[in-house]
Amino acid sequence: MNPTNTYKNPFSLKEEWPFGAADPNILRFNGRYYLYVTSGRGIKAWSSDDLVNWTYEDFVSKDPDANNVWDPGVTYHNGQFYMYPAVNNGNNHYLFKSESPLGPFTRQSENFSQLKIDSNVFIDDDGKWYMIHAGGKGIIGRPMSDSLTIGPEKQLNAYLNWWTEGPSMFKRNGIYYLLYTGNHYLSKGYRVDYSVSKDGPIGKYTQHTDYTLLLSTKDDLNGLGNAMVTIGPDLDSYYVVYHNLVGKRPGSNGVVRKANIDRIVFNGEKMSVTGPTNFIQEAPKKADFYTWLDSTEGQQFFQKEAIGKGLMITSKEASKENFVAEYNFKGQTVSEHGTGAWLGMMFSYKDKKNYAYISIDPAAKTISLKHMKGGAASQIGEPVKLSADTDFSKLHTIRVEKNDNEVHIYIDGMKKVQGKLPIGGGAIGYVYEGMEPVFSYTAFSNDVNGSSDFEVFKTVPGTIQAVHFMKEENRGYFAQGAAAGENPYRTGEKVHIREGGDGGYAAELKQSGDWLSYKVNVKKSGLYGLDLAMGKLAKAAAVELFLDGKSVGKFEIHAHAADMKEAWIKQTIGKMQLKQGFHQLEIKLVKGGITFRSMELFEASDEKAQMANALGDLSKVTMHGTWNPIANGATSVISQDDKDVKLYIGHDGWTNYEIEADVTVKAPNAASGGGILFRATNESQYPAQVQDSMMGYYLSIHSNKLALKKLNYGSEHAASANVKVEAGQSNKVKIRAQGNRISVFWNDMKTPVIEYSDANAWTHGKIGLRSNVAGFEAVHLNVRSID
Repeated sequence: MNPTNTYKNPFSLKEEWPFGAADPNILRFNGRYYLYVTSGRGIKAWSSDDLVNWTYEDFVSKDPDANNVWDPGVTYHNGQFYMYPAVNNGNNHYLFKSESPLGPFTRQSENFSQLKIDSNVFIDDDGKWYMIHAGGKGIIGRPMSDSLTIGPEKQLNAYLNWWTEGPSMFKRNGIYYLLYTGNHYLSKGYRVDYSVSKDGPIGKYTQHTDYTLLLSTKDDLNGLGNAMVTIGPDLDSYYVVYHNLVGKRPGSNGVVRKANIDRIVFNGEKMSVTGPTNFIQEAPKKADFYTWLDSTEGQQFFQKEAIGKGLMITSKEASKENFVAEYNFKGQTVSEHGTGAWLGMMFSYKDKKNYAYISIDPAAKTISLKHMKGGAASQIGEPVKLSADTDFSKLHTIRVEKNDNEVHIYIDGMKKVQGKLPIGGGAIGYVYEGMEPVFSYTAFSNDVNGSSDFEVFKTVPGTIQAVHFMKEENRGYFAQGAAAGENPYRTGEKVHIREGGDGGYAAELKQSGDWLSYKVNVKKSGLYGLDLAMGKLAKAAAVELFLDGKSVGKFEIHAHAADMKEAWIKQTIGKMQLKQGFHQLEIKLVKGGITFRSMELFEASDEKAQMANALGDLSKVTMHGTWNPIANGATSVISQDDKDVKLYIGHDGWTNYEIEADVTVKAPNAASGGGILFRATNESQYPAQVQDSMMGYYLSIHSNKLALKKLNYGSEHAASANVKVEAGQSNKVKIRAQGNRISVFWNDMKTPVIEYSDANAWTHGKIGLRSNVAGFEAVHLNVRSID
């Protein structure tokens, strides 16, 4: 089960800047990767074939205007490399240009003075350019009529309740994905999220709020930001590159940040990261077949033969039925052939009379999908016109995605052709006539459309998409009564899958004995809690989990209450001991039936939340801001100023508990006061950041009112109740957090003043206090676990 090749974040790059590798940007070009980072004087670059082993390539620009370059993303188009960094501490934007990814990049324009920092360029399938950059209320998008002319700004739905920056964009299966970073760059809660659009690069975006893409506030991993996504070396996987905050640079006011990569996985239109990580991971896999044909050693993997007036070059290895293939080429037309010159990229090659190919007519500037069957060529659909300025003397990339009978064709990242073609696998290669082409990186992978996501190790702690079980019946799954081709996601496999209603898919275990198995990578040995995001259960069910075939727990799942109206409900179903390292985790149905979208494994506590007078030993309390014991001893504290001060007690893995306290607000009013935090995780504290920088719940005490808020680096009103609150008077408050239900009791009331159910609940976390007035005090803060 252990992978052959591994890596560990963060990377230490040879000759990286004294402040590390902030704002990492990766360009994938001709089968290799090029890394550019925020720099000092001049721009440095590193190259890699595998995203893990990086070679320092020296300065790629020493242009005098390349001073203090921020977020230097590079875009390739038609033989030219374009870079639009913010320079001179972000006050200026210039276009830098080169004919090589290794430079030299030289300035081509005057200052784009109207832009904010972090500019990146995206080119859509129709060849239109767009610029995205930071703005005061989130990410801004602008159309571009050419590489130097930008149109009016459009505010995009990409905002993280504070300064939002570091945008990047990519397109997959017709969906536009926009990544962005929010919060203060020096806060632990610097984080990455994403929005999706189906109507264009600067169209209507929807934020995917189920999962923050990258967030960790742990001491050893925090301040995650400025992320971008690239296709992996296997041609099917996707990886996110980002930086983490290390700390202050000794002897300087500057900070040190490091570069990281982690795997992205997709479930329909939703994406998530198997991370963030700072422990041993499986390294990105290479394509099943790859070589650079313009190298001497690369040619040994192909065979050549004449065909008509041209030449055919075919690989000695063949792909399986479903695959991705990539071709990189350039070439001049031989003058005596004139308009008769053409070039084809072959796939599914059986023999000279049976194969498919992408035909390029360099004179007409067209691209076509064709099928050679029994020696007779037929065209699939109409030829597609390419841009008039397409220069075939420069390097271009063709990508073929063949999945079942569907074929999708891309040139230079732009989707141009698709069609139905009932063919299988086979060799890949080139066929041409009347040209002098140069062929370079050429490869295929036997995964397509994210099928490699099923075999990647999912990190624990972390969230696992239910539909990402391993391949093959009786290896990755067993589902009684399922027929091949009846599910909408993993067609051809005998498994129960249905649409999840959120852009993704859910898996079903219908009969006792059905099971699904996942590859997992456990960070450290210990106790882990298990949350399932399930379809509403009308009847009780039970599941058993196995690690490498050994049972780690059997768990009863109660039927959901009738008043839970939501279709999907997340709940903690139990805890289990897991061992560090790479394993196989199986979930097996024992009773009833369940449908689930995901399961989250989190570090749980092996001790109950059982603390009388939790404030009795302030050395065990994490404080932010000024809190002092009051005169009657260390079992009570009082806030000393009117800033947003907080304290935390306990463990992220605490789940169900009751909190009791006596609280006093010196001068409550409608806009300020104090209150109790619970199920709090991923907390961050910094003078300039999002006000509600944590995940969890907050019971806020206002003037004659209690307000329950759900916090997720922002505040969402959950419920409220009118109660009597007098300035300077002690009040008894009790909070019960049990499963999806939160109950709040006030003073001597026997029944709760607030009853709230959260289908997508925060299920675990610390307790704490919060105040934004001087004089908020808490006495006898107690917590005890409940079943």
